[in-house]
Amino acid sequence: MEPIKKLFPERKYNVNVDNDLSNNVYNDNVAKKIQEALDKPKAIGQILADKLDAPQNLKFYIKLAYQYSTEVLFECLALTEEAFREGRIKTTKAQYFYGIVRRKKING
Repeated sequence: MEPIKKLFPERKYNVNVDNDLSNNVYNDNVAKKIQEALDKPKAIGQILADKLDAPQNLKFYIKLAYQYSTEVLFECLALTEEAFREGRIKTTKAQYFYGIVRRKKING
């Protein structure tokens, strides 16, 4: 069996005096990756809030970003912006966007 350090060279380990792998394994990239994963939905939610002119709905858009893929949300956003340019939106961009998201959820 290969030593664990050779299997995972990018990881850093705390080693006790007997040179055994201690229970306190530390990976400096884990915290960074977790933070990036948490920041991504927040960034997507912020983009949606800005593009839809609805900063009051930021928390809702962050929640959507956790539930749906980025591709689905940006596809819905593109459809909303296209409808807005063509003058087809009778309510708000935010309501129109959410209508598209709901239909995608039901159909997809």
